[in-house]
Order: sequence, then structure tokens, then C-alpha cells
Amino acid sequence: MIFLDNIREIINEGLSSFPNVSILIPAFNESKLIQKKLENVAELNYPAEKIEVIVIDDGSKDGTANIAENTFRKVHLNGRILKNQQRVGVNASLNRAIKTASNDLICITDADVTLEKDSLRNVISVLEKMKDVGGITGNIVPSFGDNKRVIGLEGDYRNFSNRSMLVESCRHSAFPGSTVLTVFRRSKLANMMPIEYGSTDGNLSISLIKGGFRFIYVPFADVYEPIPDDLQQHRLQKTRRAKRLIQVITHNIDVLFNKKYGEFGSIIFPLKFAMLVCCPLMISVGLLSLIVFVLFSNNLFLFASAIFSLGFVVFLIKYSKRVSNLLLGFVLHQFYCLAGLFLSFRKGTYWKKIERKSGDVQKSLQK
Repeated sequence: MIFLDNIREIINEGLSSFPNVSILIPAFNESKLIQKKLENVAELNYPAEKIEVIVIDDGSKDGTANIAENTFRKVHLNGRILKNQQRVGVNASLNRAIKTASNDLICITDADVTLEKDSLRNVISVLEKMKDVGGITGNIVPSFGDNKRVIGLEGDYRNFSNRSMLVESCRHSAFPGSTVLTVFRRSKLANMMPIEYGSTDGNLSISLIKGGFRFIYVPFADVYEPIPDDLQQHRLQKTRRAKRLIQVITHNIDVLFNKKYGEFGSIIFPLKFAMLVCCPLMISVGLLSLIVFVLFSNNLFLFASAIFSLGFVVFLIKYSKRVSNLLLGFVLHQFYCLAGLFLSFRKGTYWKKIERKSGDVQKSLQK
């Protein structure tokens, strides 16, 4: 793959000089994690004197800001706190930080993820060399607990997602990316993020693309993200992400089949629209119609065929973990998207925090 070879060559060449970068870390009640996160930033293979760190404390009540301030001094980072007196949400917090950052080159990373030591250096190398690229997202590596069902579901999803973003990047731009690691130039944004709807990663990538630049995925920039071990928390996280991404899509419908945005407008965005909006609706209506038709049909053969098909599916799920994960993952993804579609009509500046086992999060931060 030519695209991948070019990325690899750029990273191998490295940087002749290191540009200044502002690293933004949104945080809400992250007292248990913020010290480890800042220590992780301090250990990056990037000159410390070129890094400005901004922790945006979104109305935390657990001393997150104080711990961050002490850690700045401890690990010798050039850092400061932007403190919101009350919670305003991640988009509003990041808009404030983006505007006040000292540098045009911005990196956004979540408080509960771990950056591989060369990840920042690698993505900035690519951004410096590829002048038509305005932003880059990294490679998510899930960090799991002990729930084997979650491991199977999330592992397959991440593999599919990363491969999709790679193909999208070859054609034009990845969408939506991920704020576990997103690096971009402030001057390339077409507009700031809306604060009442939409995911941060989706809004940023669309803004860069509307500004006339590409937004690409770099697989050589690993970021370890802890996954909720509880299926209920996993469902809440997936539904919330689907909701906010669908909001980005529906509020940027002008991109759909718009030749102005090249293959992103003509191929990538329409496919995302179909996958996240059309398919869940069509599959739900189709399955419901089929069930009603079979139940109320007097055709014995049709009824027997339906029972046989259902039994065969149950057999595959029981005796084939691979098929089970793929099938269950597909069905759940449609459910998450359908739930997200209905919830997308609700505006909201922030959401309930997803609970993870502290041991799983610490395991991720210690990688």
C-alpha cells in the first residue's frame, strides 16, 4: 500500500527540528488518574521544552487541579490549569483551551489513556511533511479487563475500525478519528466545535476537512485505552458515542455527495451516513416485518425454515466464538446506532462519566 509506505518512510526520516506543541487534556474528577497521565506525557520521546500542557478541569470536585499542579512541578513539565467553575462539557472546555493555547500545533488526548513513547513524535513528523493534511488521529489499542465477552466484541470492532480509517485515509480522510490522540493545526480549522452536540473527534475532523485539508489515521502511533469491563457500562459508552457521532453527521449533511470535498464527500461520508443512520433503521424494520410475517403466516414451510435458521444461528453462536463475536458485535452495533439515532435529537453539553475498574485503568496507564 503506497500510502502506508509513505507514512513509514516519513516516520523513519524523523524530524530535523521539533515544533512547539500544546497538549490539551480535558479532565472531570480524574484525581486517581491525572498524575499518571502527566507522568506519561513527561516520558514521551519529544523535547520537554517544546511541550506546553494544559489541563482543562471541568468543574471537578475531587482535587484534580491541585494534583495536576503538583505533578507539573514534580515531572518538570511546562503546564497550566484552565479551571471551569462549573461543568460545561468537553467541547466547550476544549474550545476554550484551543483559543488560549500558546501554539498553533495542538494535541488532544484523554486523561485515562496512555501514549506510546514515540506516538506524538510520529504523528507530528507526518503532519510536518504532508502539507495537505490538517490533522491526524492515532491507533487505539484496547486495554481489557477480565470480561471475555467485552474483549471479543471490542477487539473485533477496533480491528474493523482501524482498518476502515486506514482505507479512508488512502482515499482522502479518516472519519471520525479519536481524541485518545488527535493532533492538528489550529489555523486549519474551519470553525470551532459546537458545544451542545456532536463528538469532539467528529467535529474536529469535519472542521478540518471543510477547511480544505485532509484528516488521516496513522497506525504507527499507539494509544492504550481502557475498556469498561462491565457490559452495561460498555453499552452506555457505545450508545453515547453513536449518538454524538450521528449528531455530527446530521448537522453536516451538506457534505453528502458534495464534490467540493472530493472522495470524502462522494464516497466516505455517504458510507458513514449509510452505516450509522440508514442501515440500523432498515435492518430493524426488515427484521420486525419478517418476524410479523412469519408469525402470522399460514405457510408451514416458511415457519419451519425460520425455526431451522434460528437454530442454526444459535448453534454457531454456541460452538464458534469467532462467529459468535462477529454476529453479536454486528447486532449490538446496529442496536447502539439505532439507540444513538433516537437520542441524537437530545442536545447536551456533557454526559455521565463511564465507570471503569480502577485496576484496568491503572493497567492502561502503566503500559
